[in-house]
Amino acid sequence: MSTDIKCWICGKTADSAEHQIKATDMRAAFPNVDQQNNPLYLQKFGSLKKPMLVGSIKRNDHLKYSKSLCTTCNTTLTQDHDLCYEWFSKYLRNISPIPKKGGTVRGNRIFRGYTKRKIQITTRDCLLAVHLFFLKQLGCNIIENSYNINVSELANAIKKSIAHPNVFLSINYVPTVIRQNALLAPSSAFGEYQRKKLGHLHYNAGRCNFGTLDVLINIAYVEGAIRPGQYFWHPSDYSTKLVCGEHSGMT
Repeated sequence: MSTDIKCWICGKTADSAEHQIKATDMRAAFPNVDQQNNPLYLQKFGSLKKPMLVGSIKRNDHLKYSKSLCTTCNTTLTQDHDLCYEWFSKYLRNISPIPKKGGTVRGNRIFRGYTKRKIQITTRDCLLAVHLFFLKQLGCNIIENSYNINVSELANAIKKSIAHPNVFLSINYVPTVIRQNALLAPSSAFGEYQRKKLGHLHYNAGRCNFGTLDVLINIAYVEGAIRPGQYFWHPSDYSTKLVCGEHSGMT
């Protein structure tokens, strides 16, 4: 009996692992890491084990999910999504002034000047690509933790480059008082599902400390037709403005 793990997007043999936290985010948060004189360690949330030396940010398996994708799906198919996310992330960690709760981040400002193979693409296309990036993250997390959510619909959206109707995105800035009293180094916050009274599953997509600014990006996987809240955005929304929330557990 074959024990080969299959890529959850296309069904081929899974020979590639997605980073739980993007390597570009890690390098931005820790620009002066030197494994000899200024090493980086990984401490899993809630773990009492000795912190692990990271070594290579790009190659360390502890910073990745288990292999659940094929190389093609994790590179060629989703490369444009990854690149749009990197542009998106860089803008968020360098934004000034920091938006307050209820403030907006304009999509056309985030992706001003962004090109794809030297061709200017629309703000809406870029935000869709970010949405698709998080679908890949969500799918890998579902597989990793054996959550009872059908990933075939996520896979279909990625393959067809269309939005998933039940997945929403929100941006939350961590207040200064929390930043000053907690160590918010880049760490995986994946897998924190909380079932709410309204019936949605909120998926915490991870948190990184970007120097003086902490950004918490949440994904909501909605069960049914109820919108998760005023701070969540979906590619089908008329506006390309993202309304900012504020970290207080789950938004």
